[in-house]
Amino acid sequence: MQQHWTASRGFQLFLLVLGFALSLWMITTFRLHSDQGQILEKVQKLLNTGVWTHYGNRGTGTGNIPGSFLTAMAAGPMALWYSPYAAMFVIICTQLLCALLFFFPVKKIFGPGAATLFLILFWLSPWRNEQVELYNPAYLFLFSGLHFFSALRLREKKSFFYSLLHVVALGFCLQVHFSVLILLFCSLFLWIFKMVKINWWGVLSGALLVALSLLPYFLSLSSAGAHGVAVDTQHGFIPGRNLVLVYPILKAVIYWVRYGSFYFARHIFTTIHFDWISFEGLRAVVSFVFHLVKWPIAIGTLLFSLVIQWKFLKQVFGEKPLRSKNTAARWELSEKDWIFHYAFYLFLGMLASSALSPVEFNHWHLILCLPTSALLVSVGLGKWLELHPKKIWLIPVIVLYFVMYNSFAALGSKMHDASNSYQQQVLEAYPKVRRTFW
Repeated sequence: MQQHWTASRGFQLFLLVLGFALSLWMITTFRLHSDQGQILEKVQKLLNTGVWTHYGNRGTGTGNIPGSFLTAMAAGPMALWYSPYAAMFVIICTQLLCALLFFFPVKKIFGPGAATLFLILFWLSPWRNEQVELYNPAYLFLFSGLHFFSALRLREKKSFFYSLLHVVALGFCLQVHFSVLILLFCSLFLWIFKMVKINWWGVLSGALLVALSLLPYFLSLSSAGAHGVAVDTQHGFIPGRNLVLVYPILKAVIYWVRYGSFYFARHIFTTIHFDWISFEGLRAVVSFVFHLVKWPIAIGTLLFSLVIQWKFLKQVFGEKPLRSKNTAARWELSEKDWIFHYAFYLFLGMLASSALSPVEFNHWHLILCLPTSALLVSVGLGKWLELHPKKIWLIPVIVLYFVMYNSFAALGSKMHDASNSYQQQVLEAYPKVRRTFW
């Protein structure tokens, strides 16, 4: 994309501030539910009694995952200010860090125009903004960013620090959600196809840090035993069940494409309502127009995302370094081509983890892929705008559409209500503690 006001630093900073403001609004209207309660109970237990909970939220069809990291990330901010907003503010900051870990490489490699589009399609996207609630998948974007950034650095040279960081990102992601398998498979493919230069001392050091962080979890298992991972066949937990089914794999592909489109999760797509509008006639008109308009936009952007994703992922098959036995040829890939390879291996990792999944998955199980999917669409849209410079007006239109959509979702949807005070709801359910663990 040609240098334009849309690629200026001022506009990029405006997008960052705008996205942060939309997230701050989003967290105020949440409705308290059980997933959030799992974390809040651990926080209150720690702040009331000083007793750590070293297991995280319960996985679908299994027991609780390791969770010392998750407890610390939520309880630490709430020890300073006993409010769910303190913990959710940290969540927004981790997602901002993810956005920046993608933004700066994209800006360097593809230019400021593509970087601006990435900020819009990821940072402003309702896909990302609906993930600011106090539950474990909300922290996953942090590990998406660390995984991508450290792998990109390992493309250049064997680095002790980035090898350690890469392993630590994987290990701590395990303490948040089982979808870490996506990143594990991606790392495995990057290593097998010689796309990264590993410093094994860094790997061993990172593995040691991860093992030490998991030690409290395993000690708690030996003492209590009731909170470990356990198979629950009564609720459909069948290891590897998706290997013999077709739809789950297709569903994963659809989600990858949807992440780059405006066909958002059902929580904020099919369930948006306008009960906050007091005038019945106006409410009916606004609701009709909105739901009428959102479908062609969703389908159009879905098709655009499909074309872009297919173009870039197919491109990887045609490159000789993928098939070459010459390791040097693979390491000589340009940064642009390397990123397409990274996206391809992440895509394969998503398919592999989806196939091995023992349960039916949903959009938050694959949300680690959102930044990379948005990156590919940003690059593709940037190239398209270079060919059609008069279509630059689409950028402010997309920004306005996202602002409107995020606002409507915050005012009335499955998880949000304009008349609700999330702060008050939480404090009523979990009264203020008398002491902290400091």
